[in-house]
Amino acid sequence: MAFCPNCGAEVKEGAAFCPSCGAPVNKAAEPTPAPQPQPQAAPAYTAPQPQYQAPYQAPVQQKASGQTNTGMLVFSIINMLICNFIFGLIALIMTVTAKDKPTAEEEAKALKTAKTLNIVGIVLSAVAVIIGIIVWVIILAAGGAASAWALS
Repeated sequence: MAFCPNCGAEVKEGAAFCPSCGAPVNKAAEPTPAPQPQPQAAPAYTAPQPQYQAPYQAPVQQKASGQTNTGMLVFSIINMLICNFIFGLIALIMTVTAKDKPTAEEEAKALKTAKTLNIVGIVLSAVAVIIGIIVWVIILAAGGAASAWALS
């Protein structure tokens, strides 16, 4: 019994092909030499096809804040005109320039600063009004007592 050189299956004596894989079985044939690689001709030069490439555009960073500054603008203007001019003006400038900030976090930080300045301005104005009322009451009380004292 012989064996198939391709798959190793048992082949009957005298058979020309393997019954399992169909490979030729030649005992008497000389081993075939390994094929020699044929030199390949150099491929002919082909010019590369021009491809359209879009011009470079810097990526645009989108801010996700989506909030408007209208309320803070009104708050700053009212604070500037009625309460405390300096704090209101600084808060107004912070509010107007907040949209120019590169990230949403920086924009939110600027708006928070503007809000804080507005609140500080209103509180300082309220304290000034309260102190003014107290001083006015003291002056009136002292003036009334002084006039009563002067009359006696």
